[in-house]
Amino acid sequence: MFAVQAADGLRRWISGVFSSRAAADAYLTLIPDGDRSKHVVIDLGGMTYPLYVCEDDKGFRFLKEDEAIAELRRCTGDARRDDEDWCYTNLYRIGGDWQPKRPGTDYMGALPHHHVTNFTLQYVERDGFAALWR
Repeated sequence: MFAVQAADGLRRWISGVFSSRAAADAYLTLIPDGDRSKHVVIDLGGMTYPLYVCEDDKGFRFLKEDEAIAELRRCTGDARRDDEDWCYTNLYRIGGDWQPKRPGTDYMGALPHHHVTNFTLQYVERDGFAALWR
């Protein structure tokens, strides 16, 4: 599995996720020449779909389902805050090869995702992790 990650100054985004390196390389050719240099292909090793992307102040982390669940459990433990509006992380779910409509652009908001707050954590505690993606 391969992700195409982009950076433009302080702004970062995932530009695509593909099951093969050939698909990732083919996608890179679709990105306009002036923007292509902002993109790099990252080998995600033995990851399979669905995969989860945790976006926080540490950047992007690609997680298996059990790792995503563990990340949410970490938030409910010592890391829990009293601020109800605090966003611990953005958690994205990618179920198959994905790329934006306009190659190279930031369409991460179109992916199924949650801004993980205390409300989200309470929802998962009550209804389970899978309920986030129904």
